[in-house]
Amino acid sequence: MRRRLGAPLAQRLAGGQSAALPRRGSHPGLEFWNVREHSLGDIWRASPAFMEFRGTDWMQEPCKSCALKEKDFGGCRCQAFLITGDARAADPVCHLSRHHALVEELAGVRADDAYSYRHS
Repeated sequence: MRRRLGAPLAQRLAGGQSAALPRRGSHPGLEFWNVREHSLGDIWRASPAFMEFRGTDWMQEPCKSCALKEKDFGGCRCQAFLITGDARAADPVCHLSRHHALVEELAGVRADDAYSYRHS
């Protein structure tokens, strides 16, 4: 039985580029393999962009010295990038992150507009 790797694993972008991190062009120094040249399995297992965040050597403080680093691996790189502009920063959802106050502030933002799913 062949296992399928879908959109949650990697976004398929124009030109065949794939990336788990949003806005691939805004990550200087990261090489994103093209799905036209590599299988998604190979991209996941061996591409430089994914290998960059394997293990714990890439971590900054407070993650680098955190007792949970082998369990949570520094949290979500996408959240870190979207909120801080740095994919290597501590996940701002973590209370140890210096950006955690921003997450708390965003959590308090509320829109009272009626929810419309796909403008239905």
